[in-house]
Amino acid sequence: GVDADGDPMVIDDAEAVTSVTKTLTGALVMQLVDEGLVDLDAPMTSIPGAGDLSADTPITIRQLLNHSSGLAPYQAPPGYDPSATLDPVAAVQLSLATDLQWAPGSTAGYSNSGFLALGLIIEAATGQSYEAALTERILDPFWLTETAVDTTPRLGWIGDSAGGVSSSVEDLATWGAHLYRDGDVVAPASLVEMTTIDAALYSGLGTFPVCPCQPGEPGIVSALSYGHNGGAVTLQFSPGDGFVIAAGFSESFWLGGFGQADVYEFLAEVRRVVGG
Repeated sequence: GVDADGDPMVIDDAEAVTSVTKTLTGALVMQLVDEGLVDLDAPMTSIPGAGDLSADTPITIRQLLNHSSGLAPYQAPPGYDPSATLDPVAAVQLSLATDLQWAPGSTAGYSNSGFLALGLIIEAATGQSYEAALTERILDPFWLTETAVDTTPRLGWIGDSAGGVSSSVEDLATWGAHLYRDGDVVAPASLVEMTTIDAALYSGLGTFPVCPCQPGEPGIVSALSYGHNGGAVTLQFSPGDGFVIAAGFSESFWLGGFGQADVYEFLAEVRRVVGG
């Protein structure tokens, strides 16, 4: 396709990957779990630097990762101003200013606020900014030279640990290979945690399946591939054939006639051509 200026898209050009950022944030969190710096299932009654949760409804890091915490979107409270710029602390404070949407763990609903909260947890555990922790722990060790956190202020929206990374398709494929295929980013047990798709929530930890899915072991589902979509970017791994596929498109598949079904058809065609 073509980019926003009408120029041909190039494989090593960096573009906003929006929610594919969550694969990086999820891996950062699981590294901290591996190191004993955070507890995946310990009840939390506060988000570092942002404020307290009700003591009657604590949430866990696992629930933030699988979108089941019930933390309200930061756009929901009356104090949200779409004409103002936000930082992660302010956004999470807005989320904490209203009631949880449901009992934590009872259901799932896609939550950028939850991943912004995870960014604050990463910062508290490492003593670094999200950007510095990501660079030191993932971008530099795995030679993701075209990948960075875009810190440009935007009105009414904050990317950061929920969707603020820019990367190239080439870097995304490299990242997917390290994380999903080669398993050299987090401990094996943590990778299993990330990629196990809960049958009730249809989510892993920072990971979603490509469905239709099949029943797996009790309480989980088996998917042809898993990974994450962004606005116009996808990163997927197929455990059955070992394919890592990263792709950037010239239009969002959330806003118009081009949809996720088209992306999945594209992924199937890539597998057919490459796999024979």
